[in-house]
Amino acid sequence: MGDSAECRTEAECPSSQKCEATKCVNVTGICGYPANHAWVTYECCADSQCEAVQACENNACREVTGQCGYPQNHAWIDYECCWDSDCGANRTCLNHACALTRECSVDADCPGNKACASGSCVQIVGECGYAANHEWVPYECCSNSQCETGICLSTHTCEEVDVTPVPPDGASNSCFPFLAIPLVALAGFAFRK
Repeated sequence: MGDSAECRTEAECPSSQKCEATKCVNVTGICGYPANHAWVTYECCADSQCEAVQACENNACREVTGQCGYPQNHAWIDYECCWDSDCGANRTCLNHACALTRECSVDADCPGNKACASGSCVQIVGECGYAANHEWVPYECCSNSQCETGICLSTHTCEEVDVTPVPPDGASNSCFPFLAIPLVALAGFAFRK
C-alpha cells in the first residue's frame, strides 16, 4: 500500500482536527474551541460582544445584576443608597442619593419654642418676652422704665404704685409749719402789752 494519505475523511482524524488535503490539521479560529472536526465559536470572549446591559461570563452573555443599582456599560453600578440606613446620621435616601434630612416642613413640625426655617427647627429668640406657638410673645415689661407709673414685677407685669412722697425722718408732716410752734409761746406773744 504505497498510499501516504493520513486521512480521506474527518473521522480518520482526532475531533480537534480536520482532514485537509489528506492530512489531519488542527482546527483553528478565534473565540471558540475545536469539536467534531470543526471550530465552535463562543457567544462571547469579551464584554464588548454583548449588549450594554450584559457582561461576558464563561463565554456567554449574561444579564448584569445586583442588589441596589443599575447595569451600564457591561457592569453593575451601585446607587449611593437604597435605604435610609445606607446614609448615616441626619441623612435620608432620596432618589438613591443621600440627602440631609428635613427636620420640618412647617412650624407645626417643631416644638412650640421653635420655628421651621429651611427644613430645620430653629430656636425663636427676642428681647423681653418668650417663645410660644412658634412665635415671639413680648412681656408687658422687663424693667421699671417700661412702666409709666409703676414698677415691673417679677411676673413681667406693671403694677401701679402710690406716688405720695414720704417725708424724711424727723420732718414735719404739716403743711403749716408755724402751727408746730409751741402754743405757750404763742399765748405769751398774743397777750403782751
